[in-house]
Amino acid sequence: PQSFFKLVRSSTPPGEEIKLINTRRPYDDPKVSRVYYRFMQERTTILSKTHLPLELNEAKLLRLYEQFIAPDYTVTQMPSYEPKS
Repeated sequence: PQSFFKLVRSSTPPGEEIKLINTRRPYDDPKVSRVYYRFMQERTTILSKTHLPLELNEAKLLRLYEQFIAPDYTVTQMPSYEPKS
């Protein structure tokens, strides 16, 4: 059996139940102090017109790790949620 997951914004950290942040656009103000990006299992019927699957194999996971997790950086300023930004 296949399992599908979607990337969502949550106001709760890993280990707690996901509390979705629902906004019209993914860059709209979430109105919470901290956003957590979490994978949530998709339990609805999968429709080909709205479902774009991405297989996360070892090569893709390694690339994501090298781009977003491995680099040592410090965030000095968060981006604005203003639509013009």
